[in-house]
Amino acid sequence: MLLLCGFVSGCDEPTRSASGGFDGLPNLLRVDPDLNVWIGGQPHPGIGDAALTRLGIRTMLVVDAPPPLDGAGQWEVVHLPLKYSGIGPTESSQLAFLLGSMERPIYIHCHHGTNRAPAAAAVGLISTGEWANGQGLALLERAGTKAAFDSLFESVRSASEIPPAQRRAPDEGGTQVDDLAMTMSAVEDAYLALETASMQGWTDPGAAAEAARLVDLLRTCFETTSMNEDQVFRKLAMGSIEQAGALESSLVDGERGAAREQMLALAATCSACHDRFRN
Repeated sequence: MLLLCGFVSGCDEPTRSASGGFDGLPNLLRVDPDLNVWIGGQPHPGIGDAALTRLGIRTMLVVDAPPPLDGAGQWEVVHLPLKYSGIGPTESSQLAFLLGSMERPIYIHCHHGTNRAPAAAAVGLISTGEWANGQGLALLERAGTKAAFDSLFESVRSASEIPPAQRRAPDEGGTQVDDLAMTMSAVEDAYLALETASMQGWTDPGAAAEAARLVDLLRTCFETTSMNEDQVFRKLAMGSIEQAGALESSLVDGERGAAREQMLALAATCSACHDRFRN
């Protein structure tokens, strides 16, 4: 059994699992050998909780859009959703307050743990004066933050120390996230599952059901959002629904070649929508 190392001498990171994760904590990294701050993705239910316990985690900072999952009552959890478009002055001040006041060891996580979580840790530690900007940028490189999210890199480049008197606590009760953001997180999960199935030649018998779930998720979020007032958004949204529906039909009919082409078309439509409307 693969076990996570605790905070003991000579053990900075837990053992990597055979699947490439870290025992229930995707893309786990300790940000610095001398700091009790860890970053990663959303903990897997059950096994992730056990991993957090082995690490000695006392508090969690969730920077993903959806609120924290139920069952995290054994830790103090703060929800501060961040966007891919960068970390502004107010959020930097809040990160400085949280990194300076939350009990450590602390686990900072977004959905996958490679973009917003490392940016939050970097900006927070620069803002508390514990890190220099170069250390923050190095963390983004280690974590595999996508170059396409240059605003996150720029947030780290431009971050500076914030005196304690100027740090701002997040509003009590956390930040409210709209239904579109939460539903789009589920959309991303379905899309990634289909992307994996496509790379495996559509041999997964559950691929058609996953495509059907994606269609339902897209219809739910696009039909209920006020963003439908934007005609460009509506066109791209409807295009995504149509492509996902065609993908579902091909998988139901066993037409793997057509399904691959439709997956590529769906990816292009989703990318076009993200480029203009993601934030």
